[in-house]
Amino acid sequence: MKVGTDDFLLSAERDFICELCQKYSGAFSFNDEERGRLDVDMIKMVKIWTVPHTPWNDRPTKYAQKEEKEVMKYINQKIASNIAEPADDAYANHWFCFWKPGGGMRWIQNLQKLNSITVRDAGSLPNVDLLDESFAGRSIYSLIDLYAGYDQFPIDPTSRPMTAMHTPRGLIQMCVMPQGWTNGVAVVQRDMLKVMEDICPEVTFPYIDDNPVKGPKEKDKTIVDGRVRRFVWEHAQGVAKVLERLFKYNLTASGPKSLLFQREVTILGFRCFLKGRSPDPKKVDKILNWPMPLRTVGEVRSLLGVCSFWRIFIPGFVRVAEPLREMVRQGASLGWSDQRKKVARTLQDKLRDGGVVLGVPYFDDERERPFIIEADDGPIALGGVLVQRDENGKERSLRFESRTLNSVERGYIQFRKEHLAILHCLRVFRHYIMGRRFILRTDSTAVIGAVKRHQQVDATVSRWIAHILTYDFISEKVPTDKNRVDGLGRVEWGSIDDESLEEAPFVDEFLMGDDDEGLPLAPNCYTTSVMATSREDCWGEKEDPYLHYLLIQEDKEEGWYGMVEQAAIAAHELAESSRVAERRLNEIEDESEDLERSKDDEGRFRAEEYDGEYKRIGMVMSSNQLDEFYHERTKRTFRLRRGHLFVDAKEGLPPLRVVCGRERQLEVIAALHEGLAGGHRGADATYYKVSRLYHWDGLRDMVMRYCKSCEACQKISSMRLIESLYPTVLVEPGSTVHLDLITMPPGKDEMKYILNMRDNMSGYVEAKAIRKKTAKTVADWIEEIYLRYIFIREFVADQGSEFKNEMVRKLMFRLGVRVRFVTPYHFQANAPVERGHMTLRDAISKWCRGDSRSWPSFLRAAVYA
Repeated sequence: MKVGTDDFLLSAERDFICELCQKYSGAFSFNDEERGRLDVDMIKMVKIWTVPHTPWNDRPTKYAQKEEKEVMKYINQKIASNIAEPADDAYANHWFCFWKPGGGMRWIQNLQKLNSITVRDAGSLPNVDLLDESFAGRSIYSLIDLYAGYDQFPIDPTSRPMTAMHTPRGLIQMCVMPQGWTNGVAVVQRDMLKVMEDICPEVTFPYIDDNPVKGPKEKDKTIVDGRVRRFVWEHAQGVAKVLERLFKYNLTASGPKSLLFQREVTILGFRCFLKGRSPDPKKVDKILNWPMPLRTVGEVRSLLGVCSFWRIFIPGFVRVAEPLREMVRQGASLGWSDQRKKVARTLQDKLRDGGVVLGVPYFDDERERPFIIEADDGPIALGGVLVQRDENGKERSLRFESRTLNSVERGYIQFRKEHLAILHCLRVFRHYIMGRRFILRTDSTAVIGAVKRHQQVDATVSRWIAHILTYDFISEKVPTDKNRVDGLGRVEWGSIDDESLEEAPFVDEFLMGDDDEGLPLAPNCYTTSVMATSREDCWGEKEDPYLHYLLIQEDKEEGWYGMVEQAAIAAHELAESSRVAERRLNEIEDESEDLERSKDDEGRFRAEEYDGEYKRIGMVMSSNQLDEFYHERTKRTFRLRRGHLFVDAKEGLPPLRVVCGRERQLEVIAALHEGLAGGHRGADATYYKVSRLYHWDGLRDMVMRYCKSCEACQKISSMRLIESLYPTVLVEPGSTVHLDLITMPPGKDEMKYILNMRDNMSGYVEAKAIRKKTAKTVADWIEEIYLRYIFIREFVADQGSEFKNEMVRKLMFRLGVRVRFVTPYHFQANAPVERGHMTLRDAISKWCRGDSRSWPSFLRAAVYA
């Protein structure tokens, strides 16, 4: 057991730690005899669930006499310690032993066949990056590792036979969870979370069988109990809780492997200490000693793969590594140039001595220590950095992010790339900023203006802006030379002073629409389903009374309702202004002045905008008078907001604004069908958007008619109107007879076609198999049909050459029968016989039973049927 060094712990503190370990000595083990076993009364045994299968019997591994004695001794130890037991099963897995470099032996089971029939456990491990981040910035640490972790989790007796294997001791099976079983990691992780559920994640967060223990963030050196500093004493309470939980569940920690009361520790490849975290120097050494030059694609990918794991510590990783990435692209040269050699050395230098030390995120003070996102782009890559001020007010990087641009994105104009960089950073850092107000820094004035004013831009950027506006942030314009992300790693990172920032707090301004009253904006319905601004100003500034009025008449004070309501009302204002903008440009100033003058009287119901029943409801509600019309149901259903009437929607959705007047209703539909958020979607999609924001009688029918009459939609639509089909007036059988020819697979006597005739009125069928579709063959058959049924008055056929030829025409003229040819490519006109083909072919194919050449033999039977 390793305890903190003398230069970190006081002598009295080391005595205190020894007393703690003696108190919980039952939670430690130093050999197999002391190893614990999970209490199955508290957590059930591991059961292997499988699909139906056949047992397997793999051959055993053979060893020479000398090695076999050592293997036998090793197996006897496993049986004596209840790791394995004799078995008489139908299963046997392949296995082998290997000798570890430091001495000792370990056996390995090949469980591929067992894994192939095991039902997969959907359990997963915690995110390594976020787990390490939660442990960074602590004043003291401990690492408590289980002793032979898998050997402490017993398997259900009914599942043990599937783990059996042939050994010199005969057939034995595992009593505990075997190494290499596909569900082993998920089962151990779930059981350890159950063990530590009362203290997770405040004290520890298990990662399989490893249990790192968090210390206090502040290194308080106040003496407690006369001999121990407070930060050590507080950490000791956490260690005691972990050991107590292990002892309760009959699990034991490894005495030799556990690290207690350390200044810094390495957790899953990251070195965590008081100032933050950095890569594990032992892992980085492999990169520093990587063999050069790189001669194959596999070697290049191996280096890039290892470096990518530490990319959050490397500013501008993608830009720096781009020359190496070019080597793995199709058709690229693998020549080891001086530039590529320099890039490889640069990556090594950036990770040397642990690389950049990342700060620790702090989530409890949005006003003084908000998260800061800086984003920028370049010709081949884009990226950003997440920044936050530490307790001393100094800005520290929390993590870097970058990615390459694909071939399409590299052709974007600078304006698009800037938006794409912001969008990418918001997506990557969303678990830090979602639900919090943060600062967004960029050096592009055009981007800030486009997002703030929601200018008319192309559809793609509009969608990006709509997503960006779902976050709650304040933008800051920073000069290019002060932007940390402007060529990450290429410029000096000086501190950014307040004089170099231009604040542009556009989120509330955009949602309220004060400066954007006349812009043709049509927000997507999804913008009302996310939290864009919080009801209470988290920056401590005075709340705008204009915004406050939206909430004063609603009893639901807390939670999502108020936030969604704000977004919904702002969206109503924006959508309604879309269609009006073109016709009211000259009235905007007057309306803005009227709006300012009306702020003192916002509760007044705007009766001039309503009519009929809704006008009466609004008048009664604004006067707070009850009559026979205004009863409790109406009071619960309708609400007044800023002089407008709203009706409650379904549970979980914001209220719907009532709109009266055909002209205003058409303006709303136009905004959400033709506006930026409309995209000329179909009638159902447009109705969905409108119905989530507005309400009036006959809304669905009006939306349907509007979308059907949209000129742009009609021009681009793939649907083409055609003349409707109409029935033929028939007088008697034989008045109209339809003819057609069916192509068949080669049959007996070289038959390839079927001449088919069908009477339109009675449906009577005649058919004949022919070898060639010549004019003479068709003419002879038509003459035969006519001579048998002389009451035929008209033949109908398609415009195939077998019917439309001179010989057939002369025959028809001689017989005195009219022939009518259908319009080309309109087989519907010959529908009676065309539809009959399917019935005729199906009957013949079923009789043939796979012998396609025999179809002529069954033709007459099919016609008769």
